[in-house]
Amino acid sequence: MAAEFIQYILADSWLIPPELAAHYSEKIIELPHAFVASPLAIAHQPLSRDDFGLPKDAFVFCCFNRSDKFDPEVFACWMRILQQVPNSVLWLIQTTPEVRDTLHHIAEKQGIAPGRLVFAPYMPLAKYLAAYPLADLFLDTFVYNAGATAIHALSAGLPIITRPGKAFAARMGASICAAAGLDLLICDTVVAYEQKAVHLATDRKELAAIRHQLQLHRHHLPLFQPQQWVTQLEVALRQIWKLQPHLVEHA
Repeated sequence: MAAEFIQYILADSWLIPPELAAHYSEKIIELPHAFVASPLAIAHQPLSRDDFGLPKDAFVFCCFNRSDKFDPEVFACWMRILQQVPNSVLWLIQTTPEVRDTLHHIAEKQGIAPGRLVFAPYMPLAKYLAAYPLADLFLDTFVYNAGATAIHALSAGLPIITRPGKAFAARMGASICAAAGLDLLICDTVVAYEQKAVHLATDRKELAAIRHQLQLHRHHLPLFQPQQWVTQLEVALRQIWKLQPHLVEHA
Protein backbone atom coordinates (compact mmCIF):
# COMPACT_ATOMS: atom_id res chain seq x y z
CA MET A 1 0.00 0.00 0.00
CA ALA A 2 3.04 2.29 0.43
CA ALA A 3 1.29 3.82 3.44
CA GLU A 4 3.33 4.66 6.53
CA PHE A 5 0.43 3.72 8.81
CA ILE A 6 0.34 0.13 7.44
CA GLN A 7 3.45 -1.56 8.80
CA TYR A 8 2.68 -5.23 8.14
CA ILE A 9 1.04 -7.51 5.61
CA LEU A 10 -0.11 -11.09 6.16
CA ALA A 11 0.83 -13.43 3.35
CA ASP A 12 2.25 -16.84 2.54
CA SER A 13 4.98 -18.10 0.22
CA TRP A 14 2.59 -18.30 -2.75
CA LEU A 15 1.19 -14.80 -2.31
CA ILE A 16 4.55 -13.09 -1.81
CA PRO A 17 7.52 -15.26 -2.80
CA PRO A 18 11.02 -14.03 -1.89
CA GLU A 19 11.68 -12.60 -5.37
CA LEU A 20 8.69 -10.24 -5.03
CA ALA A 21 9.08 -9.28 -1.38
CA ALA A 22 11.25 -6.23 -2.13
CA HIS A 23 8.30 -4.59 -3.92
CA TYR A 24 6.24 -4.37 -0.72
CA SER A 25 6.50 -1.42 1.64
CA GLU A 26 5.06 -3.47 4.50
CA LYS A 27 6.99 -6.00 6.56
CA ILE A 28 5.76 -9.42 5.48
CA ILE A 29 4.39 -11.71 8.18
CA GLU A 30 4.34 -15.11 6.53
CA LEU A 31 1.65 -17.61 7.49
CA PRO A 32 2.28 -21.35 6.95
CA HIS A 33 -0.63 -21.68 4.56
CA ALA A 34 -3.09 -19.40 2.81
CA PHE A 35 -3.90 -15.86 3.87
CA VAL A 36 -7.47 -17.02 4.51
CA ALA A 37 -9.47 -20.04 5.69
CA SER A 38 -13.17 -20.79 5.57
CA PRO A 39 -15.52 -23.21 7.34
CA LEU A 40 -18.03 -22.80 4.50
CA ALA A 41 -20.71 -25.49 4.37
CA ILE A 42 -22.65 -26.32 1.19
CA ALA A 43 -26.28 -27.25 1.63
CA HIS A 44 -27.52 -29.94 -0.75
CA GLN A 45 -30.12 -28.78 -3.26
CA PRO A 46 -31.61 -30.96 -6.02
CA LEU A 47 -30.28 -28.94 -8.94
CA SER A 48 -29.63 -30.17 -12.46
CA ARG A 49 -27.95 -28.80 -15.56
CA ASP A 50 -31.38 -28.34 -17.11
CA ASP A 51 -32.10 -25.71 -14.47
CA PHE A 52 -29.36 -23.51 -15.95
CA GLY A 53 -29.52 -24.36 -19.65
CA LEU A 54 -26.32 -26.42 -19.51
CA PRO A 55 -25.91 -29.33 -21.95
CA LYS A 56 -26.15 -32.63 -20.12
CA ASP A 57 -23.25 -34.31 -21.90
CA ALA A 58 -20.93 -31.32 -22.38
CA PHE A 59 -17.80 -30.52 -20.44
CA VAL A 60 -18.61 -27.41 -18.40
CA PHE A 61 -15.82 -24.93 -17.78
CA CYS A 62 -16.89 -22.41 -15.17
CA CYS A 63 -15.82 -18.95 -14.03
CA PHE A 64 -18.12 -17.14 -11.63
CA ASN A 65 -15.72 -14.24 -11.18
CA ARG A 66 -17.11 -10.80 -11.97
CA SER A 67 -16.85 -9.90 -15.65
CA ASP A 68 -14.63 -6.88 -14.87
CA LYS A 69 -11.92 -9.43 -14.02
CA PHE A 70 -11.94 -10.66 -17.63
CA ASP A 71 -9.00 -9.20 -19.56
CA PRO A 72 -8.29 -9.87 -23.26
CA GLU A 73 -5.50 -12.34 -22.48
CA VAL A 74 -7.55 -14.64 -20.27
CA PHE A 75 -10.65 -14.52 -22.47
CA ALA A 76 -8.59 -15.35 -25.57
CA CYS A 77 -7.09 -18.26 -23.64
CA TRP A 78 -10.57 -19.50 -22.72
CA MET A 79 -11.64 -19.35 -26.36
CA ARG A 80 -8.61 -21.42 -27.39
CA ILE A 81 -9.53 -23.97 -24.73
CA LEU A 82 -13.10 -24.19 -26.09
CA GLN A 83 -11.71 -24.64 -29.61
CA GLN A 84 -9.68 -27.64 -28.43
CA VAL A 85 -12.56 -29.18 -26.47
CA PRO A 86 -15.42 -29.15 -29.01
CA ASN A 87 -18.13 -30.55 -26.73
CA SER A 88 -17.70 -27.92 -24.03
CA VAL A 89 -19.25 -24.70 -22.78
CA LEU A 90 -18.09 -21.83 -20.60
CA TRP A 91 -20.44 -21.10 -17.70
CA LEU A 92 -20.32 -17.49 -16.51
CA ILE A 93 -22.30 -15.44 -14.02
CA GLN A 94 -24.91 -13.02 -15.34
CA THR A 95 -23.56 -9.65 -16.43
CA THR A 96 -24.92 -6.55 -18.19
CA PRO A 97 -26.41 -6.92 -21.69
CA GLU A 98 -23.59 -4.76 -23.07
CA VAL A 99 -20.86 -6.97 -21.59
CA ARG A 100 -22.69 -10.14 -22.64
CA ASP A 101 -22.98 -8.89 -26.22
CA THR A 102 -19.31 -7.92 -26.25
CA LEU A 103 -18.25 -11.35 -25.02
CA HIS A 104 -20.46 -13.01 -27.65
CA HIS A 105 -18.89 -10.82 -30.34
CA ILE A 106 -15.32 -11.64 -29.22
CA ALA A 107 -16.16 -15.35 -29.06
CA GLU A 108 -17.56 -15.31 -32.61
CA LYS A 109 -14.43 -13.59 -33.89
CA GLN A 110 -12.43 -16.49 -32.47
CA GLY A 111 -14.66 -19.12 -34.02
CA ILE A 112 -16.74 -19.92 -30.93
CA ALA A 113 -20.54 -19.96 -31.24
CA PRO A 114 -22.12 -17.49 -28.78
CA GLY A 115 -24.34 -20.27 -27.47
CA ARG A 116 -21.29 -21.90 -25.91
CA LEU A 117 -21.21 -19.07 -23.38
CA VAL A 118 -23.90 -19.84 -20.79
CA PHE A 119 -24.83 -17.19 -18.23
CA ALA A 120 -26.18 -18.18 -14.83
CA PRO A 121 -28.70 -15.80 -13.27
CA TYR A 122 -28.07 -14.15 -9.94
CA MET A 123 -29.13 -16.55 -7.20
CA PRO A 124 -29.50 -16.66 -3.42
CA LEU A 125 -26.17 -17.66 -1.85
CA ALA A 126 -27.27 -21.18 -0.90
CA LYS A 127 -28.41 -21.99 -4.45
CA TYR A 128 -25.32 -20.35 -5.96
CA LEU A 129 -23.03 -22.54 -3.84
CA ALA A 130 -25.05 -25.67 -4.57
CA ALA A 131 -24.78 -25.02 -8.33
CA TYR A 132 -20.99 -25.37 -8.46
CA PRO A 133 -20.90 -29.20 -8.60
CA LEU A 134 -22.77 -29.02 -11.93
CA ALA A 135 -19.56 -27.68 -13.50
CA ASP A 136 -16.49 -29.78 -14.26
CA LEU A 137 -13.60 -27.32 -13.89
CA PHE A 138 -13.20 -23.71 -12.72
CA LEU A 139 -10.96 -21.45 -14.84
CA ASP A 140 -9.43 -18.62 -12.83
CA THR A 141 -8.80 -15.13 -14.18
CA PHE A 142 -5.26 -13.75 -14.46
CA VAL A 143 -4.91 -10.10 -13.43
CA TYR A 144 -7.36 -10.36 -10.52
CA ASN A 145 -7.82 -13.91 -9.29
CA ALA A 146 -10.79 -15.51 -7.63
CA GLY A 147 -10.79 -14.96 -3.88
CA ALA A 148 -14.07 -15.73 -2.12
CA THR A 149 -15.25 -17.26 -5.41
CA ALA A 150 -12.34 -19.73 -5.34
CA ILE A 151 -13.22 -20.74 -1.79
CA HIS A 152 -16.85 -21.22 -2.84
CA ALA A 153 -15.88 -23.48 -5.74
CA LEU A 154 -13.39 -25.56 -3.77
CA SER A 155 -15.81 -25.92 -0.86
CA ALA A 156 -18.28 -27.39 -3.33
CA GLY A 157 -15.64 -29.81 -4.62
CA LEU A 158 -14.95 -28.04 -7.92
CA PRO A 159 -11.22 -27.92 -8.81
CA ILE A 160 -9.64 -24.66 -10.00
CA ILE A 161 -6.89 -24.01 -12.51
CA THR A 162 -4.99 -20.80 -11.84
CA ARG A 163 -1.98 -18.96 -13.24
CA PRO A 164 -0.27 -16.65 -10.74
CA GLY A 165 1.01 -13.25 -11.82
CA LYS A 166 3.21 -10.84 -9.88
CA ALA A 167 0.73 -8.71 -7.93
CA PHE A 168 -1.00 -9.77 -4.70
CA ALA A 169 -4.42 -9.95 -6.40
CA ALA A 170 -2.93 -12.07 -9.18
CA ARG A 171 -1.58 -14.67 -6.75
CA MET A 172 -4.59 -15.28 -4.49
CA GLY A 173 -5.73 -18.24 -6.59
CA ALA A 174 -2.38 -19.99 -6.16
CA SER A 175 -2.43 -19.42 -2.40
CA ILE A 176 -5.95 -20.80 -2.09
CA CYS A 177 -5.29 -23.78 -4.40
CA ALA A 178 -2.16 -24.71 -2.45
CA ALA A 179 -4.10 -24.60 0.82
CA ALA A 180 -6.58 -27.02 -0.77
CA GLY A 181 -3.83 -29.45 -1.81
CA LEU A 182 -4.11 -28.56 -5.50
CA ASP A 183 -0.57 -27.42 -6.25
CA LEU A 184 -0.69 -29.42 -9.49
CA LEU A 185 -3.36 -27.01 -10.81
CA ILE A 186 -1.15 -23.93 -10.31
CA CYS A 187 0.31 -23.19 -13.75
CA ASP A 188 3.45 -21.14 -14.39
CA THR A 189 2.45 -19.87 -17.83
CA VAL A 190 -0.60 -19.22 -19.97
CA VAL A 191 0.45 -22.12 -22.20
CA ALA A 192 0.63 -24.48 -19.22
CA TYR A 193 -2.78 -23.24 -18.00
CA GLU A 194 -4.32 -23.85 -21.40
CA GLN A 195 -2.75 -27.29 -21.76
CA LYS A 196 -3.83 -28.33 -18.26
CA ALA A 197 -7.42 -27.29 -18.92
CA VAL A 198 -7.57 -29.20 -22.21
CA HIS A 199 -5.88 -32.24 -20.69
CA LEU A 200 -8.31 -32.50 -17.78
CA ALA A 201 -11.27 -31.96 -20.10
CA THR A 202 -10.16 -34.93 -22.19
CA ASP A 203 -8.98 -37.15 -19.33
CA ARG A 204 -12.09 -37.49 -17.23
CA LYS A 205 -10.54 -40.19 -15.02
CA GLU A 206 -7.76 -37.90 -13.86
CA LEU A 207 -10.18 -35.06 -13.21
CA ALA A 208 -12.49 -37.40 -11.31
CA ALA A 209 -9.54 -38.51 -9.18
CA ILE A 210 -8.70 -34.89 -8.36
CA ARG A 211 -12.31 -34.16 -7.38
CA HIS A 212 -12.42 -37.31 -5.27
CA GLN A 213 -9.23 -36.37 -3.41
CA LEU A 214 -10.54 -32.86 -2.81
CA GLN A 215 -13.71 -34.25 -1.25
CA LEU A 216 -11.95 -37.05 0.62
CA HIS A 217 -9.46 -34.77 2.37
CA ARG A 218 -11.69 -31.73 2.69
CA HIS A 219 -11.85 -31.80 6.49
CA HIS A 220 -8.07 -31.99 6.80
CA LEU A 221 -6.96 -29.38 4.27
CA PRO A 222 -5.62 -26.06 5.63
CA LEU A 223 -8.11 -24.02 3.58
CA PHE A 224 -10.98 -25.56 5.54
CA GLN A 225 -9.37 -25.38 8.98
CA PRO A 226 -10.31 -21.93 10.34
CA GLN A 227 -9.30 -22.74 13.94
CA GLN A 228 -5.84 -23.76 12.74
CA TRP A 229 -5.64 -20.53 10.74
CA VAL A 230 -6.67 -18.45 13.76
CA THR A 231 -3.95 -20.12 15.84
CA GLN A 232 -1.39 -19.29 13.17
CA LEU A 233 -2.66 -15.71 13.07
CA GLU A 234 -2.23 -15.45 16.84
CA VAL A 235 1.39 -16.55 16.44
CA ALA A 236 1.86 -13.87 13.76
CA LEU A 237 0.33 -11.19 15.99
CA ARG A 238 2.65 -12.17 18.84
CA GLN A 239 5.53 -11.81 16.39
CA ILE A 240 4.38 -8.29 15.52
CA TRP A 241 4.04 -7.49 19.22
CA LYS A 242 7.65 -8.52 19.85
CA LEU A 243 8.88 -6.55 16.84
CA GLN A 244 6.99 -3.34 17.63
CA PRO A 245 5.79 -3.35 21.25
CA HIS A 246 5.24 0.41 21.17
CA LEU A 247 2.37 -0.10 18.73
CA VAL A 248 0.29 -1.76 21.45
CA GLU A 249 -0.88 0.55 24.21
CA HIS A 250 -1.64 -0.68 27.72
CA ALA A 251 -0.98 -4.34 26.96
